[in-house]
Amino acid sequence: MPFYPVDSQNLRWAFIFIISFIGMALCYDFQHIIFLPPYSTHIWRQADCTSQALNYFQDGMHFFSPRIHNAMYVDSNTVGEFPILYYISAALYHWFGPEDWILRSVDLSLYFLGLYALFIMAGKILNDRLTALCFSLLFFSSPLLVFYGFNFLPNIPALGLVFIAWLFFYYYYERRTVGWFYAMNAVFLLAGLLKPTILLSWVAVGCLWLWELLRYDVLRKETHTKKLFQNRLTAAPAFLIVIISVAAWRIWSDAYNTAHVTNGYFLATIMPIWNATPKEKEWIYHFVTTFWSKSYFWAPTHFAILFLSVANLIFYKKQNSALFAIFILTMLGVASYGLLWFQQFAVHDYYATDAFIFPAASFLLFFSLLKNNTGLLKNWAFRTALVLFLIGNIIHTRWEIVDHRYKNGEEWTFGWNTSMYKTKALRQFLANNGVSPKDTVISFSDPTPNVTLYMMNVRGYTDWNLRREPLNKWMKEHIEQKNCKYIVLTKWADPIVDTLKMYLPAPMAHFDSIYLYRASAYKFK
Repeated sequence: MPFYPVDSQNLRWAFIFIISFIGMALCYDFQHIIFLPPYSTHIWRQADCTSQALNYFQDGMHFFSPRIHNAMYVDSNTVGEFPILYYISAALYHWFGPEDWILRSVDLSLYFLGLYALFIMAGKILNDRLTALCFSLLFFSSPLLVFYGFNFLPNIPALGLVFIAWLFFYYYYERRTVGWFYAMNAVFLLAGLLKPTILLSWVAVGCLWLWELLRYDVLRKETHTKKLFQNRLTAAPAFLIVIISVAAWRIWSDAYNTAHVTNGYFLATIMPIWNATPKEKEWIYHFVTTFWSKSYFWAPTHFAILFLSVANLIFYKKQNSALFAIFILTMLGVASYGLLWFQQFAVHDYYATDAFIFPAASFLLFFSLLKNNTGLLKNWAFRTALVLFLIGNIIHTRWEIVDHRYKNGEEWTFGWNTSMYKTKALRQFLANNGVSPKDTVISFSDPTPNVTLYMMNVRGYTDWNLRREPLNKWMKEHIEQKNCKYIVLTKWADPIVDTLKMYLPAPMAHFDSIYLYRASAYKFK
């Protein structure tokens, strides 16, 4: 199969790619990160993911009954993206135990395969393995991609699948065999089920198909090349399958969440720029360009992307027609995505993941331009500069990942009790005191729905559920009507906890500075 190298030269370069990937992973401290539970940036969303996997494992592996630890409004049942990664991880839990490294490794595997596919495709297009290596590993030297690529969110695995789909599209482009086209759509489908907005480059391919359907020749300059879609109607079912499947999942997930009164928990709507006030627009733009931007790439890389994009537009007459069309459509798609989800970029850095297809398309098109019109790719000075450029990005990412997001991880975690991260010991402490995963617990102080509940592996409620209700009224309802059996105080210096301590006797037990109480001992006003 062409996805895998078969001759000695390909095997040698595959080995170089794997060793480079492993070396970079060690540089990013993956050997220590692998054992961490949800931690650092967006721990809230991380815990949502791990919670679904653990609940699959504990509740019988019913695929169409995803749930989280928070009891929400009616029960714990809710769903966002297609939960196949959580389900696979839960299946592996039955072999290796419910370990956080499993979901991290599942996500990283798809990220790795996507980068490898990018390496193979670039090597074939550019006929230069070193440039292809540096190009593909550039996307393993973005702090954002590296952090979430070895994490629990589905965004980076979805991007990895897109890169695999690109490789399959290249094989289709080269051979015009319908099997590769359907394989491409199958991979795009899985990526779209994980994150529908990741389908921007699939939409670009669809636009090329529509263009040829209207009798325009996409490959107008490649006169020796057959039309991109020789039998245009053969491609139609593949596009329809993707559209219908993604839409069907969205309809089912909306119905599931409506039935369990959890609609809106997982954000699934646009938040466009035109709904933001002028002050909000200014603040979001400033925040993204001054704070989040260093998480996207090293500063010189941002300038390189801008330069290459402008150069690609200036020398459009010398470009490969199909690559240039995809570059333009991807640029327009990413711009539209940025406008439609503009307000999300303020606090959700991982929303930028979908936009990384544009720098990938821009770099690849520019390198293709150099290969077809100059001998620069073989120039030793250029190749040395390319390697040094990659090293600069790696150093920057090392600093962002290790020194910023992990060493100073508590900055991102609402400042709660670090003993929560001792998940195995904490869960054993609870079990020793009669608390089971099926028991309902009230956990204060935790402004997220799932973090402390997941760390303890119990169902229940947190500050997030309290909202603005009077505390005593809320406690009475949840203890007497919703059968909460225990109260856990995880953050001692907190206004809510200070109030609760007035109505609680001495704790029944404690783990470090985490205190366990029987809910029945709570003294109402």
